[in-house]
Formats: sequence, structure tokens, C-alpha cells
Amino acid sequence: MKTKNNTRRTFRALEAFKTVLLTGLLVSLVLLVIVYIGGMRVYENAVSDGDLGESFDRLWSVLGGAEPEGLDASRLQPELIGYKQSSSLTPLAVTADKAGIAELYELATPCILELFGSDSVCTRLTADEGRHRFAAAQASEEFVYLRYHTPVLYQFIYAYAAGELTVSESDVAVGTNGSVGAYVSELIIVPDKDFAAHRFVALATDSDGGYFEFRPSDHIVTSSFYISKLADSGSDIDTVPFTFAEHPRFDSSEPIIDGELEYTEILTEAVPLGDDTIREGLLRLFEYNPDKLNGYTDGDGYVYVDSHSQLRLEGGMVSFLTTDQTSTNNTLRGIRIDSLLGYTSSDTSGLFDKLTAVDNLIRSLGEISPLLIGGEASLCLGDVYSDGALLIIEYFLTYNGIRIEGDPYLRTVLTEETVCEVTLHPYSVRSKDISVLSPSPRYILRGLETLGELPEGTAIDSVRMRYGSDGAAWCVILSK
Repeated sequence: MKTKNNTRRTFRALEAFKTVLLTGLLVSLVLLVIVYIGGMRVYENAVSDGDLGESFDRLWSVLGGAEPEGLDASRLQPELIGYKQSSSLTPLAVTADKAGIAELYELATPCILELFGSDSVCTRLTADEGRHRFAAAQASEEFVYLRYHTPVLYQFIYAYAAGELTVSESDVAVGTNGSVGAYVSELIIVPDKDFAAHRFVALATDSDGGYFEFRPSDHIVTSSFYISKLADSGSDIDTVPFTFAEHPRFDSSEPIIDGELEYTEILTEAVPLGDDTIREGLLRLFEYNPDKLNGYTDGDGYVYVDSHSQLRLEGGMVSFLTTDQTSTNNTLRGIRIDSLLGYTSSDTSGLFDKLTAVDNLIRSLGEISPLLIGGEASLCLGDVYSDGALLIIEYFLTYNGIRIEGDPYLRTVLTEETVCEVTLHPYSVRSKDISVLSPSPRYILRGLETLGELPEGTAIDSVRMRYGSDGAAWCVILSK
């Protein structure tokens, strides 16, 4: 009997413990629901008040399977960056050196963000005032000078340098007096002599003879940047002396390297588009199912089609084209921009969003195979322009900071919501591990004049180093 009673007591105790445990779990669940509802109300109130801004709202709506990434700063690097630290020192520059350019550009980035950010103003100058002030800046005791591969919209310079996930128009310098669409080919940064405190002003020129000024707003009293940082922190960078040419043939004061310049010879090779891994990766990237396709061979290439698009892999070219550049029956043609971004927004995708989407498309191509984005070469932002309601974004290749001549390597066409057309001319670049010294540009110019290759009256726009099929050479570009 005692054994049975003990068993009953034990059973009752266990039942009581279960009841207490279940009651505790129910209370915890109710508390969690209350906390969750309260948290959602806090989030909704914060967003509705607008305190968190557009970036937070977009990050909240992250798409599954895609990691949000911002603009890749390496897609927009200058061709040459130089500086002068004092009147007693020779100006020094870095060119034909990808790592050196990137390091020096990063040191100058804080000043670029100050001058191109929302606390500054961009103003168009008259041609006479612009030429005078640009020349005065080149003759000043200290400066930072940059020349880009191709003229670039000033808003893009800020966007790529900022390192932010999202950039909006409100983040960049205000454009006045017709300067909102200012393109920058050359940029020189000098101390702001019109202001008592330590800060800077920048003068820029485009490729059409236009001049612009970037000046901080009056409430910005000082800068965090010092030109001496380029010399102090970049002391291990291989720099070369340079001067601004005063030859009468030049339309402007062109930066001329004093001495020979070393470059590496390269080898270009076709990308094997017939490779199964590359071909299947491209099919999935452009949203085709490799296991369920309508495809056929066309000569030495492959063509795949569905109800609204076509993908061709032939003749060393990848071509994706939609049959309709609008949405039909709520079906968007092409690759959705938000799927490339990794986040969604209730607003229409802006210009910076579209740049980021194509940047992420390039990342996806590189994940399929580095050969598709140039191998050892680098993709650099080229022309960006509109054609009616469409936006066209182009890229070209550089190797070690030197542009490789040829048609755009990548051309994309975007609607408001999709990438509707992609043309890629893929080839892989690798080093021959052979370094060559190129003569001074001054020597090249004298030789051309002696040979009569530069007739009298011919004006020179610029002298730039360019890669041909394998080697690099100084190219004298004549004025239009």
C-alpha cells in the first residue's frame, strides 16, 4: 500500500509540474507577442516620421537570396592623380599603376567627399574665368590634380567614392547656373584663398571647354583633409615628376610626365563561351532554365529563346535582348533591377540604383567566371546617357590603370524597372610578365613634329597612354 501511495504522490507531483510549466510557456508566448507588436509599432512610427531615411527603408525590405551591395569604387578610378606639396617641390603623379592610383585616390577621397557632397555647391564658370582660374590653380604652391579616363558626371564621382549602400540626389553637391549635368574630365583641388579657415575649393573642366567650381557652403568652416597626407601616407607609392605643358599646340595645360614610364605587356584571349560551366551560369543569370529550354546552334554559337527574350552566345559576344521593353500583363521584361540590387523600394529606381544594379550584374558575371569581366583587367565606368525613356550604361577595360582601346566591353540598357538589353564582348587579359619602358611624351611630340606628322596649325587635345592588342604606347589625341 505504501508503494502505491508513493506512486500516486509522484504522479500528482509530475502533473502539477507540467501544469506550472505549460502556464509559464503560455505567459512567455503572450509577452513575446506583445513585444513584437510594440516593436512593429515603434518601427512604423520611426519610418512614418522619416527620421531613418530612404536607406533604412530599403534595407528593411531585403530580397531573399541576394546580399545588398553598394557601388564598387574600383569601377571609377582616375587615369592620373598627382599633387604638389609646396612651391619648392616638384609636382609628383601616379599613372599606369593601379594599386598606386587606388591608394593615392583613397587618401584624397575625404576631400572629394567634402567638395562633391551635399554641403557644397557646383557652379558653372564662364570660359574666360574658368581658363584663368584653372591656370592659376595649376601654378599655385600646393594642389591635388586628377584626370579621369573619360568625362564623368560629377554626381557619380561622389557616389562611387562614398562607399554607401544607397546614394540619393540629396547626398551630392547642389548644381547651380546650369551645372547640374557637369561632366568632369580634369579636376584640381587647391586651398580656398577666399576663406580664412583651412578648407579647399576645386576647379573642374569637361572635354568641351566647360569650367566648373566646387565650393563648400559658408557654414563649413574647416576641412579634415591636408595635402601633406598624400606625401606622408603615400611615401611608398612609386610616383613620377610631371609638369603642365605650355606648348602652343595644346588647347589646355596638359599634364606631361617627365621621364620614361614603365608598363607591362599583356596578352588577350577569347573567352570559351561554349564551356558548360560558363554557358550554364549565363543562362541562369539571364533567368533561363537550363533544364527546360528552346535553343539551337547558329554557326559556332548558341541561341536560346523564350516567350519574351533571346540570349545569343556566338562570335565572341554575349547578347541578351528582350522582345518588349515594357511590362505586359504585369510581367516585366528583362532582369528586374530590384533583384540585382538585393533590396526593394516603393519608389521608382533612381539613377544611382541603376548604376548599382549593373555593378551587381558585373559581380554576378565575375562569379560565373573571372574571364567574363576581363581576367586580370578591370572594368571601368564609361559613357552613361539616355535614349528616350531608356538609360544606357557602358564600361571599358583597363589594365594596371591604362585603358585598353576598343569598343565598349559591356553595354547595358535599362528601363525604369529592368535591365532589358546586355551586350558583352568578353576577352580575358593576362600579363606577359614583361616590363617595358616607354619614352617621355616630350620625346614623342618632338619626334612627330620632326617627321611632319603634326602639321602646322594642328591643335593637340591630350597625350595619353593606351593599350593596343598587346603593348602600350603614348597616343597624341588631336582636338576636334
